[in-house]
Amino acid sequence: MYTERMGKKLKWLAITVVFTVIVSSGYVLFGRTKSASPQAQQQAINEALEYHQESGPEVCADVITPAVHTKTGAKYTFNSSCLPPGWEAD
Repeated sequence: MYTERMGKKLKWLAITVVFTVIVSSGYVLFGRTKSASPQAQQQAINEALEYHQESGPEVCADVITPAVHTKTGAKYTFNSSCLPPGWEAD
């Protein structure tokens, strides 16, 4: 039996579902990290491996540091807490 109260609940359920779909779509379209081609990601990793930090005031610890390249989205795990330019700890 359909009542007015059930109608209000279905209306709110429909509004909630539509809102969830809109928010999820926005995340998928705009919220993801930029991802470049696999070649660009590999090039960023290769450049990071060739990078040698000049001695300075920063002290680097020998720890495993997962990082992501800010422009390509490439991911790599470094053996030092000091990261090359363009990389952020993940």
